[in-house]
Amino acid sequence: MIGSFLMAILYNNTAGFERLAKQTGFTFSGVDAPVNPRDLYGLGYGDFLSPPVKAIQEQQVIIAKQQAINDKQQQEISDPEQRPGALESIISNKR
Repeated sequence: MIGSFLMAILYNNTAGFERLAKQTGFTFSGVDAPVNPRDLYGLGYGDFLSPPVKAIQEQQVIIAKQQAINDKQQQEISDPEQRPGALESIISNKR
């Protein structure tokens, strides 16, 4: 029962995606249309998953860089030895 319900949702969403793609002129190889009325739509999971995976990998690089900056700034804030030197540097640069 639930399996057929999920299949109906998937089928309707895929059919809607195909219709929208045709209306907008968008070509996408991730949807395989049925050949005859008894066939189901097919999904090319590689076409669907590759862009989000790449985006997540790119975000991880950005996050790692930000974390390194945050760690350095946190160390500067928490290390009392570096504070006077940093303040003197800021003051002398403003003169």
